[in-house]
Amino acid sequence: MSDKQTLFNNLSVFEMADLFLTDKTDQTAKEIYHNTLALTISSEVAKKISTEEVLASLAKIKTSVQNQLLNSPLSIDMNYHVWFNELEGQLIICLINANHDKLPLEGEMQFVETEQEVIYRFLTSPYLDGLLLGEESKQSVKDDLHDEESHIWIYKERIVKGRR
Repeated sequence: MSDKQTLFNNLSVFEMADLFLTDKTDQTAKEIYHNTLALTISSEVAKKISTEEVLASLAKIKTSVQNQLLNSPLSIDMNYHVWFNELEGQLIICLINANHDKLPLEGEMQFVETEQEVIYRFLTSPYLDGLLLGEESKQSVKDDLHDEESHIWIYKERIVKGRR
């Protein structure tokens, strides 16, 4: 199985997984544990993946979430977050109930208007293979990264339970 297939298999498994649903805000760690997917790929694999392919998988995940909400006895919406942490080289998908007033992460964040922006940054990042360089080069890269406003680009959307 190629790394590209592995990425899309992981997205498909996440799509089909049962969410941990709660309307409480004191179970954040459990929500994050059960409702989060972290993806990493190499820059070589990233070149073989289009933004549109990832967006199609994310749309399936959101449809699955809405279906699970419709079948749940809880009257709750979900906050759907997709973010790219450049320093970690990870694309994160996280779902927590909409009663939370804070995001499940800390650090400097840059909110973006569309998922496409997050996915594009992920697929085109020069740091997907890590920062394994000589000390002088490593410091130069860290300085470059710290010159930017943010290293976490995040998109947030509310998935509404809707009505049956």
